[in-house]
Amino acid sequence: MTLHESIKYTEVDEHGNACPVVVNTDTGEFKVKKPRFKAFNDSSYPNVAKLAKDHYLANAIFHFLVENMDRTNALVVSYEVMQDHFGKTRRTLYNGIKYLRDNGYINIIKSGNMNVYCVNAQIVWNQSQNKIHTAKFNATVYVSKKEQIKYDLTKKIK
Repeated sequence: MTLHESIKYTEVDEHGNACPVVVNTDTGEFKVKKPRFKAFNDSSYPNVAKLAKDHYLANAIFHFLVENMDRTNALVVSYEVMQDHFGKTRRTLYNGIKYLRDNGYINIIKSGNMNVYCVNAQIVWNQSQNKIHTAKFNATVYVSKKEQIKYDLTKKIK
C-alpha cells in the first residue's frame, strides 16, 4: 500500500469473505484485496483440539485472542474487557490465561502495567509464512466502551 492509498471499505467475495478494498486517493482507483485469513499449523492443531476438550475457558480465551489479534499475532486487552466479555472473575480468567501460557499457547510480554498477549505463531498465524518472525513487535489494543468512559475524551487542549 502506498501513502496515497487507504482501506476504508470491504467487499464480500463469492465465498462470503469480507475483502478489504484499497482506494488510491489520487486516482480514485479501487482495488479489492484478498480476505484476511488465519492458518493453523497441522502439527500443532491437535493441541488446539485438546485445549477445547480439557479446558473450556482457556479455549474460549485463546479463540478470543486469535479472533482479535493483529497481523503480528498480538493483542493488548485488559482484564476488565475480558471480565465483561466472558462474565468471569479476574481470578478465573487469570487461571485460564496461566494455563495458556504454561502450555505454550501464548506468551505474555509486559509493557508497563499492561499485558501484551502473543499467540504462538507455531499454532496459528494470519500472514504469509515469511513474516512469522514479526510475531511479537506490534499489538492491537482492545478497549471497551466502559473503559473509555473513565476518561473525558471531549476535553479541549489548553
